[in-house]
Parts: sequence; C-alpha cells; structure tokens
Amino acid sequence: MAIAYVRAQAQDIADCQRQLYASQQFQAQQQQLYTESRVQQARDEAEQRSLVFAETIRSTQIDPMAIGQHVNIQLQSAIAADNDLAEAQTRAGFEAQTVPHAHKAGVRMPETFQRVQDQFHASMEQRIQDVLKAHREQGSVEIRLAIAAQDQEILKAVKEQIKAVKKDNTTQMEQAKSTAEKTAKSIVRRHYAEENAAHEKLEARLFTNNGRVQENDCGYGSIAWR
Repeated sequence: MAIAYVRAQAQDIADCQRQLYASQQFQAQQQQLYTESRVQQARDEAEQRSLVFAETIRSTQIDPMAIGQHVNIQLQSAIAADNDLAEAQTRAGFEAQTVPHAHKAGVRMPETFQRVQDQFHASMEQRIQDVLKAHREQGSVEIRLAIAAQDQEILKAVKEQIKAVKKDNTTQMEQAKSTAEKTAKSIVRRHYAEENAAHEKLEARLFTNNGRVQENDCGYGSIAWR
C-alpha cells in the first residue's frame, strides 16, 4: 500500500512537470510572437528611414539617376543587415527563454546585442564610403572636384542618419533585452519554486505515510504479543 501511494505521488509530480513544461512552451511561443511583431516593426521603420535617406542623397547629386542606382543597391544591403540584426535579436531572446540555463543566456544577451549592433553600424558606414569612392572613380576629371564637395554634404547627411538609426536601434534593443531578461528570470524562478514545492509536497506525504505505516506495525506487534 505504501509503495502504491508513493508511486501515485510520483505520478502527480510527473504530471506537474509536464504541465510546467507546457506552460513554458506556451510562454515561449507568446514571446516569439511578440518578438516577431517588434522585428517587423523595426524593419518597416528601417525601410522608411532608408527611403528618406535615399531621397536626401538624390537631391544632392549632380547625376541623380546614375548615382541613385548605386545608392539604392547599398541601401538594400543596409536593410538586409538591419534584418539580420533583428533576427539576431529574435534568436537571442528565444534562446534566453528555451534553453535549460536561461539565466546564463541572459548574461550573454547584452554582449550579443552590442556586438551585432557594432557590426551593423560599421558595415553601414563602410558601404557608404564605398559608394562615394565609386562615384569619384566613375566621374570625369571635370566633375571630380564637384563630386568631392558633394561627398562632404552626403557624409554629413549620412552621419546624421546613422546617428538616428543608432539611437532607435539602441532603444529597441534595450527594450527587447530587458523584456527577454525579465522573462527568462521569471521562468527560472517559477520553475525552481514549483519544483521545490512539488518536492516538499512529496516529502510531506512520504513522511505522513511512513508514520502511518509505523503505527500499523506497532499495532500488529501489540496484537501478536498479546
């Protein structure tokens, strides 16, 4: 009887663990949906900024058609890099919620965000420099000086745009990082609390059951002695 009771309690614990796992999976899915919506919003905003940036560059060029084509190509690359950044944020946030050691992943998240952000901005600045260099090389001798002067204006506009992008990305990444860290810590704390509660519940039941078994043994011994 005692063994059957213990087995029943063990089954209850297993059921609780399955329910906990299902709850964690549901929370991870909800966080994934939220992160995807934030990623899409960031992509839309980045595309809108890129369109404004392209219009600014076109308005300052001597030959908008020729130079604008190169700029559009580079802007598409910048958008792709921004998408990679958003996807990296998604993977980092999802990892923080699903891996067994979520708290360790939460520690790595700020470093990952900062590294990806630095790589993105460095790549964007390098692409703009390459565009300007290509324009100077393709231009004739007569307009190279004019293009060089225009480059300074373009660089100024580019730096302002990059500064705005950095500010927006930093804010979005801080929000995503904070949300992911809070969620990960909450999952870990809740998991440990529920697991400890389940173990304490099982120990209490086992202790009570052992006491009953000992009482029954004493009763049987008393009857046999008589």
